[in-house]
Amino acid sequence: MSASRTGSPSRTGVFQNSGTFLLILAIAAGFGIEIATNSVGKNDALLKLGALPDNGRLHGEFWRIATYSFLHFNWLHLLLNVGLLLWIGRIVEQQVSIGRAALIYFASVVCSAAVILLVHNWHPKEGATVGASGGVFGLLGAALIISYRQNGHDRLRRSLAQLALDRARCRVRCLAASRYQYGRSHWRNHWRSTVGVARKGAKK
Repeated sequence: MSASRTGSPSRTGVFQNSGTFLLILAIAAGFGIEIATNSVGKNDALLKLGALPDNGRLHGEFWRIATYSFLHFNWLHLLLNVGLLLWIGRIVEQQVSIGRAALIYFASVVCSAAVILLVHNWHPKEGATVGASGGVFGLLGAALIISYRQNGHDRLRRSLAQLALDRARCRVRCLAASRYQYGRSHWRNHWRSTVGVARKGAKK
């Protein structure tokens, strides 16, 4: 997806989209650590690697509000977030610069962690929360704002808005249920929905 879809020409150069690609590499490295330590899909093991505890208690381990975003529950969860990051991240980075896009992403990760911890303090349970969804959702919101401000393509705006709504529903469901209740079938259905929206947005 080129930046021209949102209303202005894209930058060229060696470092174009480097922030997005570096972030994807970091997320891939996190999942590689999960595979190496046999932690994929295992709440207790993910907690040891830096996941957010679903009981809402950090016990002074504040670094978890960042590290949880580099971990993922399974392959479908990983591919969903990386795919969206590759699409949405490049749009935002090309429009607002690497630094501002990074600020939007990590601020969204921290805000998402704060909301998750707050909800789980009210309704504690066993388990772990992982994923880059909070940061991706923040970039998605930024891309939607950019598209409206620059009078971007109507189809792209509708796709971004639909995708934002879908992601919001996913976040609410994940907060309301355990990871095991929303396992592979949930992520598979969400993946199909997201791919469908992305394809519509890519069409002229």
